[in-house]
Amino acid sequence: MSSGAALTCDICFESFYSNSAADGDRRPVVVCANGHTCCSGCAEQIRVCFACREPCFERPIPNVAVVRMVDENARALENIPEIPLAELAPAREGL
Repeated sequence: MSSGAALTCDICFESFYSNSAADGDRRPVVVCANGHTCCSGCAEQIRVCFACREPCFERPIPNVAVVRMVDENARALENIPEIPLAELAPAREGL
């Protein structure tokens, strides 16, 4: 995952969650000694790292840094006020 990439799994391209979600386990985990990260759901299905082909850890390690970023993004999104569509319509008419 590059620093500018979205917080998504490099295997299934689903967004990471900081806890188990209803649609599957999408917590970010480190799967190999080189630090490559994917979601827990995908990590359960691979034995060789998707990026470097090194053997995967028997028990993937939670990627605490990515979990923090996911939580911070979720909190930031909660604080963004919703803009009613009626307020957006006049701005679009000027285009």
